[in-house]
Amino acid sequence: LYSNHIRGNATGIRIEASANPLVEKNYIWGNMIGVQCSNVGHGMLLRNFIYGNAPSYKGIVVAGRSNPTAEDNIFLVPEGEQRMGVFVHEDGCGVFRENEVLGAASVAVQVVKGGQPLLQRNYINGP
Repeated sequence: LYSNHIRGNATGIRIEASANPLVEKNYIWGNMIGVQCSNVGHGMLLRNFIYGNAPSYKGIVVAGRSNPTAEDNIFLVPEGEQRMGVFVHEDGCGVFRENEVLGAASVAVQVVKGGQPLLQRNYINGP
């Protein structure tokens, strides 16, 4: 997926069942979840702009032994109690490198229930 505008969905992009796509230079916005990796989904997310304004918005959700790589993305998270940039749970992994997680008033990155992501050289800044 290259240089698309993906908006107005429950989930902007869903990666699962051992899929391994390259997702590059997309605007993923106005969705409940920007990107969801589950059921052993993989994939490479490069230089995407991921933004949402739903009440329980999540930029990327990783679960179910999924292991994506996200590099040089911008996750813009509006203020709100249930909103977060990166959410890793239920044995999700992933490598998050040199991303920006901006504006997260509540939670920028949340890891629970067996999540094991690797975060390197990210810029995480609140409002």
